[in-house]
Amino acid sequence: MTEKLFNCMMEIAKRMIEVGAEIHRVEDSVNRICKAYGTSRADIYATTSNMVVSVETADGNVLTQSRRIKKTGTDIESLDRLNSLVRHMTESCPDAEEVREELEKIKKTPNYPAWVGIAFYGVIAGAFCVFFGGRTFAEI
Repeated sequence: MTEKLFNCMMEIAKRMIEVGAEIHRVEDSVNRICKAYGTSRADIYATTSNMVVSVETADGNVLTQSRRIKKTGTDIESLDRLNSLVRHMTESCPDAEEVREELEKIKKTPNYPAWVGIAFYGVIAGAFCVFFGGRTFAEI
């Protein structure tokens, strides 16, 4: 594993936490990437606010980095694309440049505006109210 690839892997793991991945999924993804690229050892410690990864490469070099996670949220589309990138990395072992390009595409994925989310939450709440026989305030 090269240092550039290690940086890409760290960025992928950080982004996974930011978009709402479970911590065990992030740790498992990093382990799988490390195993695919032939590292002899990988130690990962991740929380929702911090991540530390240390790997020993096949030639005996040790790479260690930590990343601070400053924001978290939920973005299922980005998470799905990141998971697909991890699967691609474990199956094909692309070089760091190809991984970096795909990661940049994922980062540039546009998010829905806040008003769209609020509108859908309202529609969903209304649908549940009708489905479960909710009453209006006038009927109470």
